[in-house]
Amino acid sequence: MAGRVTDQSTDDAAGKAHPETERPVPRPGTAEEAEAVERHRAETDVAAGDLADDLADRGFPARAIHGDLNQVARERALKGFREGRAKVLVATDVAARGIDVTGVSHVVNHECPDDEKTYVHRIGRTGRAGAKGIAVTLVDWPDLTRWKLINKALGLGIDEPVETYSTSTHLFSDLAIPE
Repeated sequence: MAGRVTDQSTDDAAGKAHPETERPVPRPGTAEEAEAVERHRAETDVAAGDLADDLADRGFPARAIHGDLNQVARERALKGFREGRAKVLVATDVAARGIDVTGVSHVVNHECPDDEKTYVHRIGRTGRAGAKGIAVTLVDWPDLTRWKLINKALGLGIDEPVETYSTSTHLFSDLAIPE
């Protein structure tokens, strides 16, 4: 949910910035909270579609699934991914829940998750039924505090993410991406 990183979002915290993430905390159970969640979902749906379009424009066969798609369009996107016509599936957290896709080699968190539970849910797509895969989380400067909370909660041992650019020499080898 937008604005919630921990269970510390109480009525006392509503309207104030969360002390660790600096995100405003909406008052629970109010129209303000519902509006914040809906606004975030809509922005995420648009961003997922835009990212899939950008990837396709750059030569990566990509499909998006998100809440604004009807069931037929979602199934068509998933079928294309399962059959290999799409090599990249861009999914919002909500749309990704409950989908059954095996053989996922890489998960890229285009945005840093809000908390450790969402992080585990996202990266779990690569580790189904004992399979192995690679999970990458893109952490932008404003996300650093959130990443540190996730890292600490899960004991990942990655206190400071490695600064990486598309030209970084370690990028392909670290992610096991064939050149």
